[in-house]
Amino acid sequence: MTAPVRAVLRLWSCVEAVAEAAIVLLTVAMVAAAAAQIVARYAFAAPLAWSEELSRYLFVWLAFLAAWLAWRRREHISLDMLPGRVRPATVRLAELLVLAFAVVAMTKGMRLMGLSARQPSAALGLPMVWVYAGFYAGMGMVAGDILTGWLRAFDRRGSGTAPQSGPGAAT
Repeated sequence: MTAPVRAVLRLWSCVEAVAEAAIVLLTVAMVAAAAAQIVARYAFAAPLAWSEELSRYLFVWLAFLAAWLAWRRREHISLDMLPGRVRPATVRLAELLVLAFAVVAMTKGMRLMGLSARQPSAALGLPMVWVYAGFYAGMGMVAGDILTGWLRAFDRRGSGTAPQSGPGAAT
């Protein structure tokens, strides 16, 4: 493996570790906000104005980052009915389609994001751009995972090493 490829993959590994830690923190924060709302509403008869909105926005981030994690681990629902010899080509085609979707969705989503980026959320007053950024984080992680998988496969072909399968590896 060449030094530049190693550096890119090491950097990507750090990005993945941060994203995985963020998934854990988002889950904990979402559960804490929901629990605070339950306690405030039923124990003190004083519901919190901000906790439901915060839980929803954390869930948006969590959903898109978890979608990336499921993609990375190859845990999305799939059917494997094709013969082994055509599987690598269909996997590459699926990756290409998912990458194209991610790029188009992020590009087209910029318009929506631009229109409502300065709009504050109702309870928190948080700029909506922060909520919408969860979509870009998740789609960007999926795109990055596909591209680094292709980089690994391309580098292996150049070095004569057999491709490996597994999380983050192009199959």
